[in-house]
Amino acid sequence: MTYNTIAYLFYLPFTIALTWWVGKDLNRKGAHLLMEAFGDVTLVNTINRFLLLGYYLLNIGYAVLSLSLFPYLVSMAQLLSVLCFRIGIIMTSLAIIHYFNILVIQLFSVQIKRFFQVS
Repeated sequence: MTYNTIAYLFYLPFTIALTWWVGKDLNRKGAHLLMEAFGDVTLVNTINRFLLLGYYLLNIGYAVLSLSLFPYLVSMAQLLSVLCFRIGIIMTSLAIIHYFNILVIQLFSVQIKRFFQVS
């Protein structure tokens, strides 16, 4: 078994589990923010599900695509270095997406409320 295979076998399950755990936690806790912004339970649940689905698709898709960016690994030290870097990138992207979603919700909540009240 090559070092790359070991890295893939660790990286994919870890990043998928991390993405799932963070997504579930943000989904549960983010409902309060959405409820504050929109006030309608049905709308909040719909938006929350769409945000979670998009979050999963984007992050798991990126994790899978980033496998092609792994260099050929020749040592355990290099394997650990590359894994730390790649997992750090995933964690950073999770945080950026989360804060971007909060910003968008805050900026557009008034306009979205008006849109759904008129419709």
